[in-house]
Amino acid sequence: GQLMAMERYERLADGSRQEIPEIERRKDDYDALAADHPLKNIIRRCLENDKRLRPTAAHLHVELLGIAERLGIPHQENKDHTACFLAAKELLLSQNQERLRQ
Repeated sequence: GQLMAMERYERLADGSRQEIPEIERRKDDYDALAADHPLKNIIRRCLENDKRLRPTAAHLHVELLGIAERLGIPHQENKDHTACFLAAKELLLSQNQERLRQ
C-alpha cells in the first residue's frame, strides 16, 4: 500500500503488520544525496535496522575525522571536534547547493 515517509509498519493484506526497513522509510532523503557524497556510505550504515550492523559512535568519530581530513578541514588532537564537524557540514552544504545549481 501507499506509505507515509515516517510510518514504521505497513499493514499487509491479511491484516498483519510488517516493519518497513529504515532505509526504505528514508529513501527520498537518502536518494537525494549525490552518489559521491562523502557521508552517503556512513548514512546508509547508520540506517541499518539491525543495531549490530550500525557503526558505533567511536567508529563514526574516526570515519568523520578521516572525511574531514580528506576534505582539507583541519583539526587538532585532544580538542573539541565541534568546530571541525561544523566546518565539514558547511563545506558539504555548499557543495550540495553548487550541485543543485548545475
